[in-house]
Amino acid sequence: MSNVLPTLVGDGIENPANALTMLHAAEMYGASYRFRDTKHLADSEELVEAAGGALSVVTNSELEESDSRLLAFDNLPGAREVYGFRPGSDFAVVVGNERRGISHRIRSMASDIVDVP
Repeated sequence: MSNVLPTLVGDGIENPANALTMLHAAEMYGASYRFRDTKHLADSEELVEAAGGALSVVTNSELEESDSRLLAFDNLPGAREVYGFRPGSDFAVVVGNERRGISHRIRSMASDIVDVP
């Protein structure tokens, strides 16, 4: 079994409280986290202070160039149930915007799309 832990990626997260929850979830499992910051979370002084420093952001290009598989959580047609899904190792878990879900760009890059039924 691999010791590589996944990365949690927030795609266009708007609410700083949701972003902070993601940070805490990643830390709880020893995972890294990054934000595709299309909603300017990095500008939130309260979030940066609560996070203990600047947010780690990622660009589309960096995600495309990454060797990690992108595992997108969204309730799209054809999504596989997360229960019983085995992602293997070296992957990034992507969660989307609170209202719009995962961006079209990230969906097109995702190796797997899963949902929680």
